[in-house]
Amino acid sequence: MKYVEELDGRNKKTEGVLTPVLAEDHLSARELNKVDFMRDRLEYSRSQITKAQVKDKTTKSIIWTNTYEKNTYQYEQYARPTDVYWTQFSRLHSESTYATHNYETCPKSWLPRIRIAIEQSLNSIIDWISKVDRDSAIFWLWQESDSCREDVLRYIATRFEEEGALASAFFFPESVNVFNFPRDQFAPVLAHELTMYLPSFDRALQKSCAKYGGQFFGRSILTQVKHLIVQTFQALPLEERRVPLLIVIDGLDRCTWKHTHDILEAIQYCLKHLPVCFVISSKRTAWLEGKLKTLPLQSRIVEGLYEIPPDALDCLDKSK
Repeated sequence: MKYVEELDGRNKKTEGVLTPVLAEDHLSARELNKVDFMRDRLEYSRSQITKAQVKDKTTKSIIWTNTYEKNTYQYEQYARPTDVYWTQFSRLHSESTYATHNYETCPKSWLPRIRIAIEQSLNSIIDWISKVDRDSAIFWLWQESDSCREDVLRYIATRFEEEGALASAFFFPESVNVFNFPRDQFAPVLAHELTMYLPSFDRALQKSCAKYGGQFFGRSILTQVKHLIVQTFQALPLEERRVPLLIVIDGLDRCTWKHTHDILEAIQYCLKHLPVCFVISSKRTAWLEGKLKTLPLQSRIVEGLYEIPPDALDCLDKSK
């Protein structure tokens, strides 16, 4: 473990994260022998760099430095400690807290007709959740108005969280100004919030990062959801796998068509393998409506509408 302790501080525990589990804990005896061999080769190349520098042999020093870097990469890929991926996972979540639901909503600031529109949407969601089953596992809220559009799902997510019923939530920002934002943030944020809903999911997620981290970070949204969420959940004890999950996703129309397609595929996969239901909101677009009609999940969608009367919008404009 000597080299692991010298990884430039990368194996330090991140605040709020459990003590790391090393990937080596999951390796067989034969694999551990290979790790020992790779570590010895790494140490040897490092010693050769030191000798070359002492003897002032620049060319040899450069050659051994390149060898050392290559050996380092191979060692990290094979016996990388969990917290390298776990820290990456935690960083992704910490950088995207603005995409989650836990912002305060202020019902008192809603104009009367906006309040009515929001309450109608809330009532339709509450009515759906009271009788949801596998055949109606998605509530899709079409947002016809831009004003206060996020408040509906923020409010419902906050209330469900207070009741201990919200498993996870993701709110796309108004401007997704980084092309790969959904790919890099979507699954990690959902998975992180699941660790707060199911404490045992936290430990299972660390093990998943240790075993499969190199296989899913930076990959497609569906691949990340499979490993970070579905396979991790399936590793939980049987009684916890029976816990129903409610996931809220707001502003799906703000993604590129490619990421929207990937997220819909991931949702479809989750419905097949998890006891989960979704509340999703988006603006009504021809592309999105057309896409939904081609997917099997279309038959499991209950639709709602968030629409503010035009005269209420006029009042809102005058008040600015």
